[in-house]
Order: sequence, then C-alpha cells, then structure tokens
Amino acid sequence: SALLPTPIDYTTNSLNAALGYLTDKGQFELAYKGSFFSNNLEALSWDSPFNETGSRGPVGSTAQPPENQFHQVTLSGAQALSDTTRVNGFASVGLMLQDESFLPDTVNPALTPNIQPEDSLDGEVYLYNALLSLTSRPMPGLNLKASYRMQRRDNETDKDEYTYFVNDTQRGGLPQPTDTNQPYSYDKRTLKLDAGYRINRTARLSGDLSRETFERSPSEVKETTEDKGQLKLRLTPLDNVQLSISGGASSRDGTTYHTNPDENTLLRKYNIADRDRVTGGLDIAYQPNDRLSLNANLQYSDDDYDDTEVGLTEAKLASITLDAAYQWSEDLFGHAYVGRDRYESEQAGSQEPSSPDWFVDNEDTVDSVGLGLRWKQSERLEIGSDYTFSRSKGETDMKSYNPLPPVSPFPDLETKMHSLRLYADYKLEKNTTLKLSYRYEKYDEDDWSLDGVRPDTIPEVLLLGEEAPDYNQHVFGVSLVTRF
Repeated sequence: SALLPTPIDYTTNSLNAALGYLTDKGQFELAYKGSFFSNNLEALSWDSPFNETGSRGPVGSTAQPPENQFHQVTLSGAQALSDTTRVNGFASVGLMLQDESFLPDTVNPALTPNIQPEDSLDGEVYLYNALLSLTSRPMPGLNLKASYRMQRRDNETDKDEYTYFVNDTQRGGLPQPTDTNQPYSYDKRTLKLDAGYRINRTARLSGDLSRETFERSPSEVKETTEDKGQLKLRLTPLDNVQLSISGGASSRDGTTYHTNPDENTLLRKYNIADRDRVTGGLDIAYQPNDRLSLNANLQYSDDDYDDTEVGLTEAKLASITLDAAYQWSEDLFGHAYVGRDRYESEQAGSQEPSSPDWFVDNEDTVDSVGLGLRWKQSERLEIGSDYTFSRSKGETDMKSYNPLPPVSPFPDLETKMHSLRLYADYKLEKNTTLKLSYRYEKYDEDDWSLDGVRPDTIPEVLLLGEEAPDYNQHVFGVSLVTRF
C-alpha cells in the first residue's frame, strides 16, 4: 500500500428556488434544493513503486468520487392559533442518485477483470424529514412546548455480490474474495416536551423530557430507545449575581445485540450499546460594578456502559471556564479567560474471542487562556487585539493480563499553540469599511505515531514521510466591506 496526494478537478452546481405566502397569523414556504456534482477525474493511476515484474503489475489505480445528484422539496410553515399558542413545522422529501459506471476491478494486464452483476451501483436513497411543534403560554410565567421529529433514510439501492482482486494479484490460485454492498437505512423518531416557569422575580425553573427511538438496518442492534430528562434552575439572589444550576440523566437501551461474523461476541460498539449518562452544570455571573463582569462555568458528564465487557466501558468529561470583562470607558473594552477541559475514558479489549484481558485508560487535558482589547479611537476608527494560548496533553495507559506480548504506556501526545491577532477597521463612508489585519500563529506538536516515521519505515508500505505539524505563520489581510 502507499499514500499519495490526489488531484482535484470537480464541479458542484447548486439550484435553489422558493415560493412564500404570508398572512396576518401565519407564513408558509415551498422550496426546492438541487445539487449536481461532476468529477472530471474518473480514476487515479500511478506507476508501481514495487517490483514491476512481480504479480501486482506495473501500474495501480483507484476510483475517484463518483458523479451524483441530490434533490429536495420542503414545505414549511407557522400559524398562530391564538395570542398565546403557535404551531409550526416542516416536511421534506429528498432523493440522492448515483449511477457512475464501475471501473474494472484490476488494471493488471496479466489479469482479466471480473464480470460484475451490475454495470453501476444505480444508487437511490430517499430522505424524509418532518417536524411538528406546538408552543403555548397558558398563564403568565408558564411556557410549554411539545415537538415531534421524524428523520428517515430509505436506501433503495439493490444489494449484489461482487468478486474482486486483492492488490491486483491472483493470490496464488486461491479463490477470489467476494463482498456484498450493504445499503444503510434508518428511522429516527423524537418526542420532546419542554416547560419553563417563573417562580418569582428571582427564580425560574425549566426542564424537558424526551424519548428517541432509532431503528437501523443493517446494524448489530435493530432498535435503540433513549429517554432523557433535564432540569435547570436560574436564580438571581442579588441584582448583580445570577446563578444557573442544571442536571440531567439519560438511559439508552437496545434490542438484542448481534455481533458480526468473526467478531468477539462480547464486543459492544459505543454508539449503539446500552448506556447511562449523568450530566451537571453550574453558571455563576457576578457584576460588582458597571465596569466589571465576572463569570464561571462548570460542566460535567459521566457515561457508563455497564453491559459492555469488550469495548468502551466508561467516559467522563469535566470542564471549567473563568472569564472577565472590563470597560475602562465607552471606547475601551477588555476581556480575558482561562479554562481547562479533561476527558477520561476506559476501554476493555480481548486478544482472543473470550473475556477481556487488556485495558486502556485515556486521559486528555486541554488548557487554554486568552485576552483581548478593543479601542474605538473615533467614530471612524476601531482597533483591537486578541491573544490565545492552548496546550493539550493526551495520556494512554495500557494494562494486560497476558505476559506476551509485553505492553507499556504509549508516549504522551502534546500540542501547543500561540495565536495573536491585530486589526483595525476604518469607516470610509456610512456603509463602507476598510479592514486591515495581522495574524501570527505558532504551533508545536509531539506525535509519536508521526515523528521519526520515514516513507519506508513499514515494509511494503510507502508513506509520505509526514511529520507532526510544527510551524510559525504570519498572515496579513486587507478587505473592503460595503453594505447595500
């Protein structure tokens, strides 16, 4: 195998049209959207970097993105049923088409391409989307909303079995492999109820409940159902202090899990596995005087995959952000912030199709700081600056019950980025502004999977000799903005 750059020579044409109708209490629109993609490069070919007299042949080739079309018709509208109740929604039907002719499954002159069951995929996918929502304010201080959302994908593409060559070779007389395309379809339905109530002038309580059902085909799990609930309390104990406390929980359960052939029967993929999630948040805003404002935000989530023995078993996120803004005068304003995000996850694996025997703990930490100034020097001129710094570190720790092969923690992944932006906006006329800007960025990255890996480090694999990014960049910008 090899990595090589791919040339680009394609065109996308878009067509949009809409017809609207407006009444005293409602508005409606019928719209069409079309997208037409054409690619002037049917295939990418290259001379073989390996022994040309070998079984692979002198050249290689791979198909490029095929030409395709997308059409969508949407009907949307909103209607006021009364002074306090309103209904709105939309419905759309989309169609994706792709009938580009198949290329031969080999370009090796010593081999005869296989005869396939079809000349092209003749892909045909229908997309259905609909939303209906009702909002009402039945009494002062109380807001209610109910919504139902449908998202459906019907893949009508025929399923066929295709025979192909591997690496343009005959595989020593072994039978040629076959594979069957798997048209993917799904049906997603979401019912959601929202409510908000102002308890008094200093407190407001809001919350929501929802149920999502998700059917997939083909999939290891035919259907998942996720129930969610969240509460948020907003308090204003003092005129210059505001608090928001939120918490929520969700539970996702699926039908019987059927692993694919040749997979560990204990494996569970995290996006369709049973999961329990708990979330929490806290926002604090404090304004000691008219010039200074202070804010703090904390977020937390904990995902548990209690029924998973092999796969992702737990994931946690914790973040904190502190920011401040100060107004020296009507013309001079400054701000600053500092934050930390931490992601933790635990994964279990198995060398054999049995119980888990190796484990991975991942911990990613991202620290960031920033500050900026904005000065409106006159009615015409405004200048400003922004500086940000971020640093991330990824740690991966492995443990194994098996003595062979021996395992050890992976080297840490680290990145650092400094970014400085200076700008000046000068208003030439009431509707015309000249903008000047300068940006400097310095980025460093340590990535053991790239650093020191040469194009020929891996036998019979040609890489690009890519190194982890490490650069200094200066960008100057000039633009003229006119509003009509």
